[in-house]
Order: sequence, then structure tokens, then C-alpha cells
Amino acid sequence: MPQAIFRIRKIHLCYLGDYTGDFAVQEQVIISVRQSMGWVAIVVAYVIPLVLVIFFVVAGIYVSGSEAGGGLAGLLVLSPYYFFLYLLRDKINKRFDFTLLKAPESSVTVTN
Repeated sequence: MPQAIFRIRKIHLCYLGDYTGDFAVQEQVIISVRQSMGWVAIVVAYVIPLVLVIFFVVAGIYVSGSEAGGGLAGLLVLSPYYFFLYLLRDKINKRFDFTLLKAPESSVTVTN
């Protein structure tokens, strides 16, 4: 499996208890998540909004009789959807279970 090194511009703090004593502060780690959770994230972030936009564009064109009305309906449906996701962010975060693994020394590259 190829390793990719990314420079992270925005840092999210995640407080995980180390009950094993295997990790040290500032140690390089790999953060992983189950593949099924990755698919859930893709569906929630991309598939559902795409289906909503297509549905509301078609319904907007049918109701208003103009493409502008359909386009506006398609765009306006995204605001309530993402606001709803924002309200459920704590519940969604509890579903994602992250795992920390020690990064192999050969795969860790730190660039400034």
C-alpha cells in the first residue's frame, strides 16, 4: 500500500486517552478509520447532497417553469441540509472510531 505524506495546514485537536502507554507526546502516528466509516462519510458529504440537488432542480423546473427557478431551488436545498448536519455533528462524531498506529520510522517525512 503506497504511503502518502501530506502537509497539514489546519490542526484539529483530538483528545484520545492512551491507556496502553505505547505513545509519547509529539510522536508520529498514523490515524486510521474503518473503511465502512469512510463510505458513510462519502455518502453523507457527496451522494446525498447530489441527489437532493438533482431532485430539487428537476422539481424547481417543473414547478416554476424556468431553469433559473430550478437552479435556485437546487442551491437553496443545500443550506438546510448542511445546517442539519451541523446540528448533528456531535452525534456523527460519536459514530467515527479513529485508531492510532505507530508510524514506521522509514515512512515518516517531516518537511517545513
